[in-house]
Amino acid sequence: MHTALPPLTALRAFEAAARHLSLTKAAAELGVTPGALSHQIRGLEDFLGLELFHRRPRAIALTDVGGQLYPGLQAGFSQIRQALAGVGAGGNDRILVVSTPPGFTAKWLAPRLYRFLSAHPGIDTRISSTLTNADFKTDGVDVAVRHMRAVQIDDPELLIEKLTDQFYVPVCSPKFLEKVGGLANPAELKRLALIHDDSLAGRDETGDVTRRDRAGSTGGAVSQHLDELGQFCLEHDSILTCVLH
Repeated sequence: MHTALPPLTALRAFEAAARHLSLTKAAAELGVTPGALSHQIRGLEDFLGLELFHRRPRAIALTDVGGQLYPGLQAGFSQIRQALAGVGAGGNDRILVVSTPPGFTAKWLAPRLYRFLSAHPGIDTRISSTLTNADFKTDGVDVAVRHMRAVQIDDPELLIEKLTDQFYVPVCSPKFLEKVGGLANPAELKRLALIHDDSLAGRDETGDVTRRDRAGSTGGAVSQHLDELGQFCLEHDSILTCVLH
């Protein structure tokens, strides 16, 4: 039994609006009015029972749900365009498959991907969102972005390039700061339950996933000491979400 799908026009309207983060630009691309485009997106939200955009006076922004939905739809429409372009043309081998973690895809890559697509319209770019390390021999992946330890991986078949350093600063929501009565100095952080980045705890020096003892297979142990230790995040880019909630 197949699950009912929303209208293709509504999905197309959402994908264009999410790519441009502008109803006006998306409407111009699709040849409809901004009002008609907004109506199609509202229909999709009603169908799903979920809000996909934060609507502000002169801007829109993806909600967490919208950020999860966009990469898959973007990849799907990209494949549709590729299939149509290849009809009668003997196919097209200019395909770039990029593997990234889901959070990184939704919060950083997806909102910027349109720039690359605009600059390189002849390249069919597809996104594969997963937390597991990419296998370049079997997964059909060309490029992968991962959060890894700063170690040298000795593999002559891989070209590894460091993208950026990361820096940690303490952050919290205003509501939480009010709840704890404010913080006068860094030493007072010791009395608070912290959010721990556990994304690398289960990886060895090569970046391969190994057995997780603190969070994952034995999550009960984490729950037992949650009040003392705080919250453990298995995905690096979910830390900010934990802070805000």
